[in-house]
Amino acid sequence: MGIAILKTYCGSIYSEFNMNFESPKSMQKQSSGPRTIRPIGVASLHSIAFSRETLYAIDKNRGFLLKIDPKTDNTTVINPFQTNEFIDVTGIALWKDTLWLTRENEVYFCSNAIGNSSEGRLKWQHFFTLPYAADGIAVWESTVYVTCQKLGRIFVLDKNTRQKLLGFMLQE
Repeated sequence: MGIAILKTYCGSIYSEFNMNFESPKSMQKQSSGPRTIRPIGVASLHSIAFSRETLYAIDKNRGFLLKIDPKTDNTTVINPFQTNEFIDVTGIALWKDTLWLTRENEVYFCSNAIGNSSEGRLKWQHFFTLPYAADGIAVWESTVYVTCQKLGRIFVLDKNTRQKLLGFMLQE
């Protein structure tokens, strides 16, 4: 039995997702309170975001962009024909229907990625390049926040102009 706990921070919203690999029998014994979410077929869950009632996650080792129903644990691979492009993605974020992601030192976005019923290919558009690898991303309205652990900074970028607004040091 293995247990992994994912904690995500988004502005003032704090969410905790327990990933517990127990047998289904022990799952039936759970009563009210926090529920364990078990996305099926995931090797290395690296980043998680949510939109309405749905969770989205990245399996950076396999390149799966996953859509997870937290009520049923139903897991769908959104990008079955683009998995190689998503290998080593380290962060994802959602703002409205746009998917934002980081890979190596690059920041990308895919417009109309969420809620798009046509199972077509996601079109990556380059947004910004950092001097070192980007580790995570968050988006709020017209502001994009990108973390860079090697520099110990969070970069704050304007979504419309793609200009750096500021960068501040991370505290240990």
